[in-house]
Amino acid sequence: MTSLKRKLLFIPAVLAGVVVLVLAVKSRPAPQINAGISKDRLVEVQALAREPIAPLITGFGRVAPKLEWQGIAEVSGKVVYKLPQLEKGRVLETGTELLRIDPLDYQLVLAQAEADYSSAQAQLLSLDKEESNLKAQLRLERSRLSLSEKELARKRDLRKRGLISASEVDAEQQNMLTIKRTVQELETQLFTMPNERKVLQAQLAIGEARVEEALRALEKTTITLPMDARIAMVDVERDQVVNQQQVMVVAHGLDTVEIDAQVAIHDMTVLINSLNTDTSSSAAASRRFAEFDTNAINAIVSLASGNQQYQWQAKVSRLSDSVNPSQATMGVILDVDVASASALLTPTLVNGMFVETQLQGQAQPHFVVPERALHGEFVYLMVDNRLEKRAVTPLFRRDDKVAVSGDLKEGDLLVLTDLLPAVEGMRLITQEQIQAAKQAAAKAAENATEKAAEKVTMVSGATATIAASAAQANLVNELQISGAVASVNAIETSAAVATVSGATPALAVVADIASAPDAQTTTLDSDTAQSEAEGTIAEAAESSSTEDAAASSPSSKVGNETPEITPEAIVLSEQQGAAADVTAAEVTAEPHVLSAANDFEGEAP
Repeated sequence: MTSLKRKLLFIPAVLAGVVVLVLAVKSRPAPQINAGISKDRLVEVQALAREPIAPLITGFGRVAPKLEWQGIAEVSGKVVYKLPQLEKGRVLETGTELLRIDPLDYQLVLAQAEADYSSAQAQLLSLDKEESNLKAQLRLERSRLSLSEKELARKRDLRKRGLISASEVDAEQQNMLTIKRTVQELETQLFTMPNERKVLQAQLAIGEARVEEALRALEKTTITLPMDARIAMVDVERDQVVNQQQVMVVAHGLDTVEIDAQVAIHDMTVLINSLNTDTSSSAAASRRFAEFDTNAINAIVSLASGNQQYQWQAKVSRLSDSVNPSQATMGVILDVDVASASALLTPTLVNGMFVETQLQGQAQPHFVVPERALHGEFVYLMVDNRLEKRAVTPLFRRDDKVAVSGDLKEGDLLVLTDLLPAVEGMRLITQEQIQAAKQAAAKAAENATEKAAEKVTMVSGATATIAASAAQANLVNELQISGAVASVNAIETSAAVATVSGATPALAVVADIASAPDAQTTTLDSDTAQSEAEGTIAEAAESSSTEDAAASSPSSKVGNETPEITPEAIVLSEQQGAAADVTAAEVTAEPHVLSAANDFEGEAP
């Protein structure tokens, strides 16, 4: 009885141990990685790829007016009028009268020039009339000459016949010669008439020119503004006498300003090269530098004033004609259309402002690396988790990035971490690889834990079954012993000895039935009782121990003893199997990565 109680008390302890084991397996942390000595360096990497990037260069310069107008005195005289608003800094509109010089002297000169012109016109008209008169008189004299020649011929005929005297013939001949001389004089006058007309026409042109000159001189006495402008200088006062070529007023145009921005020669070369990728010859490069497309460059002018930032769109006009030898810079002339800019931009660009200019070329595909990843003329690459230095040529920089060229290809892993010291061939590892190794180990451990939990559940069920069977077997054995003692006188000794190991469970069942409270009213069929007894005997034969059989029948200890299989042994065996599965999961990850993961657990590059 004492042995039965001891065994019954063992069952709750086993069940409690199973529950504790299940909870411990499920709540256990991820398996610790036992790392050896790891010298891997944790680095941050990124994959190289070509991306379009345009060079952006910065220059500085001062604003100057695109158009500067100077009011220079073209005539001399006293200033009789000055605009009251004619002051430095004033913005005046087109056509505003600024100054007026005394016009009296130039009015007199105009009147004299007009008189001379009128006289020349009158002389030309008189010459035309005289020419017409001479032509008419010449016709008359030629008629008289013809008649005189006929009369002279008739008288000579009469003289030959002796009808008139020789004196009459001579008189007629003298008359003819007189008329002929008159005709010649008239022809001479008409011949010289065109030359006289040319002289008079020239005099008329001179007179006309003098009139125009006098008019222009008179107009120059009034100084007006030819455009919308800002007055930059005033160097004249009212009642002051000014001389010719004296600068009286200076004004700057408001529509457009220009900036001579100084940029580095190398930067400008890179910018122009981005406009055309043809670099076949130095001659072609020289032509591109001299004849580049200014419209392909995006230019921005910026002005910083306190916390405010103002920007204007600009256009590259041309390159300067010289290079600054002290700063090794060249000038780029930018035009800014101030008139088309937003009226909200204040202040406006005025003469002398110091501004910053940004020139952007055309985007071309390049390998782009962060500034911190460039170490002089080398970049660090991770090849097969090893450090490799690769020589590159920096092309240009922009926004903390560097466009480089060299023996690179897309997909190369660029090391971003600054390694000190950087030894060629040193082992590297990334945070992603560590995380992947940890996830793989955690996944394997989780799978092993699930399998172990399943096995522990199976062990728990088997343990409970075994405990119930053991309790039932113990109870049956106790009943068998009491039943055998009560009926020993009725059963033959030889049959009891032969059947004690197999029939005792049946007798225990019979005794159990007989000892029930309603035993007097219960009747059992003999065949049913026999079958139940035979099944109980078979189960008891498999579950009963050698010790129980010996207690019920001392004569049954025959042959070798079978080792006892207890619930504690079964649970221990399952725990060892689950531990073996977890250990196998821990070593599935790569030892090198797991070792580094243990060193850099929780560390960020």
